Amino acid sequence: MLKIFKEYIKNEHFLTGNQRVILAVSGGVDSVVMSELFAISGFHCAMAHCNFGLRGKESDEDEYFVRKLAKNHNFDLFVRQFNIEQVADERGISIQMAARHVRYNWFHALLDKHGFDKIATAHHINDSIETALFNFTKGVNLSGIMGVPVKNDRIIRPLSFATKADILQYAATKNLAYRQDSSNDKLAYTRNKIRHKVIPILKEINPGLEQTFGLSQKIRQASNRLLEGYVAELIQTYSNNNNQQVTIRLDQLLADQLEAELILYKIIRQYGFSFKHAIKIIELYKKKRVGRKFCNQDWILWIDRHEVLITENREKLIEREIREAEKVVEMLGTKLFVHKIDSSSLNQLSSSKDEAYLDFDKLKFPLKIRNWNEGERFMPLGMNHFKKISDFLVDIKVPRAQKQSVCVLLSADEVAWVIGYRIDERFKITPQTKNMLFIERKNE
Repeated sequence: MLKIFKEYIKNEHFLTGNQRVILAVSGGVDSVVMSELFAISGFHCAMAHCNFGLRGKESDEDEYFVRKLAKNHNFDLFVRQFNIEQVADERGISIQMAARHVRYNWFHALLDKHGFDKIATAHHINDSIETALFNFTKGVNLSGIMGVPVKNDRIIRPLSFATKADILQYAATKNLAYRQDSSNDKLAYTRNKIRHKVIPILKEINPGLEQTFGLSQKIRQASNRLLEGYVAELIQTYSNNNNQQVTIRLDQLLADQLEAELILYKIIRQYGFSFKHAIKIIELYKKKRVGRKFCNQDWILWIDRHEVLITENREKLIEREIREAEKVVEMLGTKLFVHKIDSSSLNQLSSSKDEAYLDFDKLKFPLKIRNWNEGERFMPLGMNHFKKISDFLVDIKVPRAQKQSVCVLLSADEVAWVIGYRIDERFKITPQTKNMLFIERKNE
């Protein structure tokens, strides 16, 4: 097994030169065997252990065992205790999802802080089969039913070639001690049902399940890489991201591509939208349901006349103050740079919509920034009457998807600037102006 382990690391290009790796070690047989193989192979390693405290005394005994194991291998050890039930409750997710989230976040933080290159986890073929079956029942995408990837960014899985039986046999041959996790036998967890109920039946049908899965996994992964490369080129053809808005040219996509739903899904999934969304979007677009939108916590997706538009969900996110001495104000993806200047020092006003010149002495601090409200009015520069902001945005043809992200600058609850579009006539610079407030908007 040691020989195969070394060859696998080399062939998969997991580690090169003097790269350093942190081993994720729970104390179970899989991670103990992985630690043993790394120690014998002479790699520069450290270990990391998460104590979630879910099994009380057993969890503390796991931590103690891992501390002894690290000392025996002469590896540095990082240990962190988490109140995982609190994390799950705060995020409204399952304990398993919360544990995965905090674990990998911590692992990446360790890499950055201590200068290591990779994190190694002890996933094996049986883990990958369980993951594929679990994802299949949940109806996820192609990558989900391929199982656990052998590598993903800075995470490597050097036991992906081995079965659970291989690992247990190696541990027995080497007389390795390891911890047993009692929760692995509880059928309350879906993965345990798959492990103890579903897979044994599949192995009755195909005794070589692990081997055939491993081979088909390689085929699926290679096919997916080809597909992703092809789709990446199509994404560039049919979408544009200008940092403020993602524009998808749906009319062209539908005209050119038979698999438009799949390509649309590949574009919108990175913004948290599903394949079901892609199907529904195309259905509504063909029915000319312009203006329909889909929202999640971070993004809003709009159906326009010929396009699909994606913008940040800013409906309830902006509310800031600008104090008189303040120089920089940060908003989502934007910074406002604020300067008080003498009017005599300025020869010419810029016409940029991202710059505002206001009469400082007409302003009442602190100024406020927030999203505009329905029914709100201002007096656009050059006019002598008030106009609803909603009507103003329609008149200047601001796309429907961008309207929700428009913010206003307020002086004592009066709109002084529809940010990025027009200042208010009442706060403009005049020959009598002595002091000016210059505000410049820059996107990050």
